[in-house]
Order: sequence, then C-alpha cells, then structure tokens
Amino acid sequence: MPEPEDERMRRIDQDDLGQAMYAMLLGVGYPADRPLRPVTQPDRRPFDEVVHRGSR
Repeated sequence: MPEPEDERMRRIDQDDLGQAMYAMLLGVGYPADRPLRPVTQPDRRPFDEVVHRGSR
C-alpha cells in the first residue's frame, strides 16, 4: 500500500484494511451451506493439563 498523503488518508486506509480483514475472517469462519450451531460436546483437555502455574 502506498504511503498516504496526510493523516486523514492514513485513517481512511486503516479503516479500509480493517473492513477487509473483518470480511475475510467472517468468510473463513462461517459455513456457506448451513447456519452456525453451538458446539455441544467440545473435545477439550482439562484446565489443569493446559495451564501450568509456577512450575518450570
């Protein structure tokens, strides 16, 4: 992206980049063939297996 002429154009460019990023993230995470549904049984490890406090 070229260097903006002034602060106003820089802010507009940043806003455009944010909108593009949001659209890409929404497109990647949302299935086209069905609506999103909650995860009823997530396959997760217990909290104590993942978080190690004070142990090195």
